[in-house]
Amino acid sequence: MSLLNQILLEYTNGISAKMDASVVIITRNRPELLSRAIDKIITQDYPKDKFELIIVDDGGEKDLSLVIEAKKKKFKNINLFWQDSNGLAAGRNLAAKKAVSSIVIFTDDDCEPQKQWLSEIIKSFANKEVIGVEGKIVPYGEKKFFTNAPENLIGNNFIGANSAYRTKIIRELKYFEPLNIYKDDSEFAFRAMKRGKIVFAENAVVKHEWRSYSPLRFFDNWFRLKNDWLTLLRHPKEYFKYIGQSLFTNLLKSIFIFAILFFVSNPSSEFFIPFVFVFFLFLVYNLLKLKANMNSFFEFLKFCSIVGFYYLGYPLFFTIGFFQGTLMFLRGKK
Repeated sequence: MSLLNQILLEYTNGISAKMDASVVIITRNRPELLSRAIDKIITQDYPKDKFELIIVDDGGEKDLSLVIEAKKKKFKNINLFWQDSNGLAAGRNLAAKKAVSSIVIFTDDDCEPQKQWLSEIIKSFANKEVIGVEGKIVPYGEKKFFTNAPENLIGNNFIGANSAYRTKIIRELKYFEPLNIYKDDSEFAFRAMKRGKIVFAENAVVKHEWRSYSPLRFFDNWFRLKNDWLTLLRHPKEYFKYIGQSLFTNLLKSIFIFAILFFVSNPSSEFFIPFVFVFFLFLVYNLLKLKANMNSFFEFLKFCSIVGFYYLGYPLFFTIGFFQGTLMFLRGKK
C-alpha cells in the first residue's frame, strides 16, 4: 500500500496522521488525582503537538470542566467526554472511538506517568508486528493492611493502568468487553495477542501509591468471580498461562479455612497437633513482620477475620460465578 493510500485509509477510519498517540484516562469523582495525572502527562518529554489527551468522566457527580479548562491553558489537545456510570471498559471503548491517532494509550487517574513514559511506549510500536504494549507499574508508599495498588514489574500482567494498543486493533476486535467489568484488560489482551505481539516496555513507567480501601470492599471479589470464569472459558490456555490458577488456589484456601474450623471442633483428631503447629508458625511469621506494632497487630486480626469470612463464602460464590460466567460465555457465542 502506498503512503498516500495509507494516509487516506487512516483518515477514513477517523485516525489522524498528525497525531502519534491518544492518551486516555477514565475518571470518576477524583478531580485532585486527575489534575495530578494530567500534569504528569502534559509534561512528558514528547512534542505536545504530537499527542492528544482524552478524559472520560464515568458518570461522576463532580464537575471536571474547571480542571480541564485550567489544563488547556498549558496543553490545548485535551478533550473531555461524559458517559453514564458504565465502568472502565465502556470508557475505554468510548475513548477508542473518539481517538484521532493510530495508537491509544491507557492509564488511570491515580497513576503518575514518569517523564519518558509516553516516548518509550510510542517507541515500542516502531516494530510493525507489535500491536500492543504493556508498561511497568511500580507501587510506592507504605503497604499496609487494606491497601492496594496494581503492580507490573516484568510484564505478562496486561494491566489496563499502563497499556497501549494500535487503534485499528481495538476497533477490529470490537473493543473491550463491557460486561466483563473486571479483567476486561486481560480478556482484551488475550484476543489481541492472536493478531500480533504484545511487548513489555520496561522504561515506560507509571508509579501508583498504595491506597487505602474500605475493608468491606474485600467482598466485592465474590461478585467478580463471574468475570474470571468468562475469561477462563473464552481463553483457557492464556488464562492459566498468564493469570494463573487464582480461582482454584482460592478454593484451596477456602478448604484450609474449613479445615481450621474442623480441627478446632475436633481436637481429638490425629491431625490436630501438626495442624495447630503449622498454623502457629503462620501466626508467628506474620507477627514478626509487624515488628510488634500493636496497631498493626489489631489490623492483622481484623484482616484475618475478614479474610476468614471471605473464604467461608467463597465456595458458594465460586459456584454462582461459574454459572453466571458460563451464561455470559454462551450468550457471547450466539
